[in-house]
Amino acid sequence: MYGELFFTSTEECNDPFDSKSFYEFPNDVNRWAQLFKFVLGKLQNLYPQCANIVASEVCRNCPLTFEEASSLDYYSLFFQVTNKKDQQFALAAASGVEHVFNLYKPPTRYFVSFSRVNNEPLMWSHYAMRHEGFCLVFRSHDGMLKQNPLLARTSVQRKTPAGMAPSMGYGIPDGFLFQDISYVPVVNHLCAFQLFPQAVAGRIQSEEERIEIAHIQANQYLQKHPSWSYESESRLTLSIPTPWLFGDRFEYSVQERIFNFEQTQLVGIIFGARMSDDHKNRVYQILDDRKEQISKQVNYKRVIFDFLVQQAQLSSRHREIEIHPAKLITLLEPIEPNDKKFEQKYQQWIEGWGMEIDGPKGSLVQIRN
Repeated sequence: MYGELFFTSTEECNDPFDSKSFYEFPNDVNRWAQLFKFVLGKLQNLYPQCANIVASEVCRNCPLTFEEASSLDYYSLFFQVTNKKDQQFALAAASGVEHVFNLYKPPTRYFVSFSRVNNEPLMWSHYAMRHEGFCLVFRSHDGMLKQNPLLARTSVQRKTPAGMAPSMGYGIPDGFLFQDISYVPVVNHLCAFQLFPQAVAGRIQSEEERIEIAHIQANQYLQKHPSWSYESESRLTLSIPTPWLFGDRFEYSVQERIFNFEQTQLVGIIFGARMSDDHKNRVYQILDDRKEQISKQVNYKRVIFDFLVQQAQLSSRHREIEIHPAKLITLLEPIEPNDKKFEQKYQQWIEGWGMEIDGPKGSLVQIRN
């Protein structure tokens, strides 16, 4: 209602698998050896065969998920290579493995969740205070929810003493793409070696192969168990920069995950069937302030839509939620359903018609979702 979005993390969700990716290390001695050589660097000169020996030992337990591989006792494995004589080497090797696994572990993504349905009873029960809350209605523009240009965050900055430069920034787009969730019962594990540099991952891949791998990896962030299919979810995602460029894991602060969206893309609200009159009146007060803000002239082009207020009702005939239009709030005046102008304006709202404002000029345009 106040024009802000908060991108959440997996740890903050009610589904612990939300936005989780699944990677697995196959039984591949050569690539494990390459991984350990990459970790050890010049240290391997002390024990030239240590990478191969430890790789063979690890492969006894493969396949291993990324989490399982990360939790192995690498100190003991490398200590065995030295015939239990060189603790310093074993500690350095184990520390190196830990650092590299942390640096190249599957990246997290932050996200904001939406639904493409407005009458699912479970959604109203789980996410709208047992029908006492409300549902906001957004209209995508170019398939995206865009940042408010006057308040947009274009990048995040970090001091990166271990990165490619002492200080680095990561660019943020001016809009976030809506992406639909797929509901799949079985997880297809990705090859964990692909998370590491080419020297570890294996042969040099073609551009087509890299694009295909990136596509498969991105799809995992948009998959959930079929038990969540009632949500009909579509989401916006916020990715993180490549950790090795920054020399360390990158996490957004809570404040950095708050974005101001273009207010004109919020085009409606549905009051819950049990929402109190006091709460409805408070919403109308907020909408009055919002209308005043949207009416102000800005120095960028945007599309302004009428704002539709709807009311959810519990059906007396079926176990269903009925959604009924209650009021259209236009820039000129509110229009009630019994007004003769309502039906035409309501149909225009459904079809995505709005007024494109460019400075002093305005024209009617249709934005299709």
